Amino acid sequence: MVKAYLQTSKAWLLRSVKNALMLLMEKSRATTLLGGTITAAAEAIGISPQAYSQWPAVLPKRLADRVVAALARKHLSAVLLGGDPNEANAMQVSLDLATQLSSGANHP
Repeated sequence: MVKAYLQTSKAWLLRSVKNALMLLMEKSRATTLLGGTITAAAEAIGISPQAYSQWPAVLPKRLADRVVAALARKHLSAVLLGGDPNEANAMQVSLDLATQLSSGANHP
């Protein structure tokens, strides 16, 4: 059942990425998808806000690819992206613990 789910999810991902790349992606849409601000978008992609500010209004394919990759990393599990499921699980446990600690859930 898990294998069928992963195959279906991969097929959906490939179709979605193909459709996204076939359309012209505007920088304003990329900014919205990546967090709504130039700083959030740049951080998601792994560049400085100054570099992101220099991107053109209509993104060429190579920049649109970077946006799609950042979205995939943000919204898809490591298993779907070809990562180690054990590493992904350990990372999720760490994130859950950090969230609990920052929210004060362990304090009386």
